Amino acid sequence: MKVFCLFLCLLWTVAGKADQVLIEDLLKQDFYESLRVGGLPTNCVKEHALECDQQQRMIYLFAERHSVSIPGWVMTAAPLKADYPFPKAVPPSQVQELLSRSVSHQHFYSGRYQALPEAYVFCRTQRKYPCQIAIRQPNGQWLRSEDGGLWSLPILGYSKKRKPYYKVDGNTPFGVYRIDGVMPEANNRWVFGSFRRLILNFVSPQNEGQLLGNLIPSSHEGLFWWQATQVARDQGRDLFRIHGTGLGHRNRRSSYYSFVSTRGCLTTREGHYDGVRYRDQQILLDALMRAQGLNVESANEHFIRALLFVLPISEDDRAVEREDIEGLIAESMSSGYESKVY
Repeated sequence: MKVFCLFLCLLWTVAGKADQVLIEDLLKQDFYESLRVGGLPTNCVKEHALECDQQQRMIYLFAERHSVSIPGWVMTAAPLKADYPFPKAVPPSQVQELLSRSVSHQHFYSGRYQALPEAYVFCRTQRKYPCQIAIRQPNGQWLRSEDGGLWSLPILGYSKKRKPYYKVDGNTPFGVYRIDGVMPEANNRWVFGSFRRLILNFVSPQNEGQLLGNLIPSSHEGLFWWQATQVARDQGRDLFRIHGTGLGHRNRRSSYYSFVSTRGCLTTREGHYDGVRYRDQQILLDALMRAQGLNVESANEHFIRALLFVLPISEDDRAVEREDIEGLIAESMSSGYESKVY
């Protein structure tokens, strides 16, 4: 009983206001009693935004994150397997096929992402090395910098707890995400930085059948990279973001110096390093607005919508540089095939 009381205290401490309301409702419904005695909780909050299994999942995630055990706990989430595969690097020819295809978003989520940009995060299989993000505009052309070169930014998706993608607090899973605007304000700046966080959502089970052969070339069917997000989703992972940080990383010998590892989110550089002030999160927000045809102003950050592809392109033990992806993109464009997003 003492352990369970500690669990409830931890829930109350770390939960946000919305979660506090949910937990209070759970207690009123005697939900905690079925947890305490073991077995599957049968009482959940009725008419709540979260379904019963999602309520269970939320409590389970808090318990795992804070290493609290609940005697006799049973839940309905997919069992955690020790042998989930780790995505291998996508062969260059298949990366180029992904980048050069014409793709229709017309029927994906009932056209919600029709004629919107696609952002790509190119990574190594070893996640301790920074990736690069670039943006493909709806006309099929890649977003360019003012000097005419390819626009890209370094970005990191590495777990501060060194956990794999399918575990809570693990690496950012490879796969396809939906970018659905930003958080209402840039709060908790010490952790998340001075700029608004981009909201990443998984593709739902009801819509994942639209990926292969449409957003993902059919030749990728035997590749696992795009399925990793589905595994992570089914294990209850959630609340992914792209954000900067108010924290610092001063270890120059680190493979990701000037970046900060996270509990699963993608992070951009922020702060002063070697005489340079980085504000990459705002640069990314501006680039997405530009690619979407929006005026670049803070009021329009809420309207940012795009699809995000996070994929491994090699097993090299070094950061992905702009030059690495310029070659892949140049090859995809030299095919002579006119690609576009519609």
